[in-house]
This record gives sequence, structure tokens and C-alpha cells, in this order.
Amino acid sequence: MGDATTHTPKCLQVVQGRTLLNHIMGAFQEAGIVDVAVVTGYKPTNVEKFVQVTFHNERWATTNMVASLRMADSWLSSFPCVVSYSDIFYGGTAIRRIRESDAELAILFDRNWLSLWSQRFTDPLSDAEVFRLEDNRYIIEIGQDPRSISDVEGQFMGLWSITPPAWKRMKTLLEGMPESLQDSIDTTSLFQRWIDAGLGPIEAIEFSGVWGEVDNETDLALYNNMEDLIIHEDDYLSTDTP
Repeated sequence: MGDATTHTPKCLQVVQGRTLLNHIMGAFQEAGIVDVAVVTGYKPTNVEKFVQVTFHNERWATTNMVASLRMADSWLSSFPCVVSYSDIFYGGTAIRRIRESDAELAILFDRNWLSLWSQRFTDPLSDAEVFRLEDNRYIIEIGQDPRSISDVEGQFMGLWSITPPAWKRMKTLLEGMPESLQDSIDTTSLFQRWIDAGLGPIEAIEFSGVWGEVDNETDLALYNNMEDLIIHEDDYLSTDTP
């Protein structure tokens, strides 16, 4: 994000008048989820004033997203959780879609990803990952660099759900890796290792609503210039909150 995050974390960047964190918290609220925790890293105090529960990854500068997720082990081990990246936005419909699944491990994906990615990138494949499905329902391949558009049947949205039994198996999988890999592995790479280890199906749930990912200031400009971008069904969230 360059200079945009000099003084504030990425999740506090503003899209359509609200921070990404506000959009995410609002989506959970719209879907009826009131217990929300945030794993903090860079400039944690900027985020802590907006949420009641936080976990902190002290090694955020040298670890990846899965290492941060493990900071929330007490929640993940205790009850089913919906997990969200913090550099995306979506409305309550996305949370309701993922909650419809009774699978131990499920992810939300956008089959029509190419339309948005073509606006974000000159070469959409430069930021895409392989995404292949079996029976149009379960993931069989995810995370690798694609060779063609046909390798990408959808785009993982950074929103997924997991039950305590599945999290227990996921932790065991992680603990069997070298420490350096435990620190560096990202979410989709972990999903692929889960699949390769035969630890259970990953259900893929299609989403066709409004959402977006923010990687840079160009993305911010794109979304903020979309006059018809309606993210939330219920426009009751205060813009004074995160």
C-alpha cells in the first residue's frame, strides 16, 4: 500500500466512506454474528480501540497469515468460526452464504472473478491462482500459479469457515512442517496441503454478490470511483466507527 499505510494498518483504509474493518464488522453484524475478534500485527493499537477482542501476532513482520491465524487458537479450538482476511470487503450476504454450509471446512469463491480482475490488472493471471473443483462442489487444487484462464474456475475470496475438529487436524498438519514453513505458509498453500494429505473435503461455496480485494492504492481508487457499488444490504452502520 506504500505511503497509505505509513500511519495506519491496511484494514483501516477507506472504501466508499468506510474502512475495510467497518465493512467486515458490518457484514458480520448483518448476518447476526456478534462475537468478532481481530488478529492484530502492524500498529495494533490503531485497531484495538474498534473491537472488544483481539489476538496479537508479535512476529507479524516475519510471519505470514496462517501464523497470525494461530494466535486465535482458543476460539478456533472452542467453536465453529468464520475466518476473514482484513483487506477485503463484502456485505452480510457473504457471511450468510458461508454459514449455510455444515461442512467442517468451507470457503467462499467467486466464479465471475475475471470481470473484476480485468479492471484491477493489465494481466489478470498475474494475481490469480489455480482453482479447480470436483463435482462443482469440492476443491481439488488451489494456490498454484495458473498457466491459462482455464486453470482458474473461481477466485478464493479470503472468507472461509472451520469447525474445531477440522482445526485440530489442521494444527497437526502444521506442526508436522518445518518451523520455517509454519511461519511462511499462506492460506491457500495450507489448503492444498490439507487436500494432498487427505484430511477431508473442502467445500466450495459460490458467491455472486459485491465484494473486493484491496492490494494497493490503485484498487482503492477503482472501488471509490464505482458510483453504483452497493456493499451492504442494511445501511445502518455508522461511518464514525472503524
